[in-house]
Amino acid sequence: MEIFADDFLAGVFHNLFPAHKFKINYMSHTTVSTYLSFVRLSYPIFREQLNAALANPEVEGQPKIVLTNLLYLCEYFIPVVMFVCVHS
Repeated sequence: MEIFADDFLAGVFHNLFPAHKFKINYMSHTTVSTYLSFVRLSYPIFREQLNAALANPEVEGQPKIVLTNLLYLCEYFIPVVMFVCVHS
């Protein structure tokens, strides 16, 4: 989870609560689930732009890694965790 926290959740958190410091280890499961739900629900809106950015040969290095992590977060991590939580 921490790999996604710095790249994605911290930005969401700082936009919502600019006066507070982001600390992933102190966030409740419900809070993290809510943020991930927001990402998953918005994914259809930016899916095409994400795929276009990943297909762009000029995007490389750290930006490519962050975009790939976002793709994995939306396509694999969130759906698998949601499935496991629902079927537990």
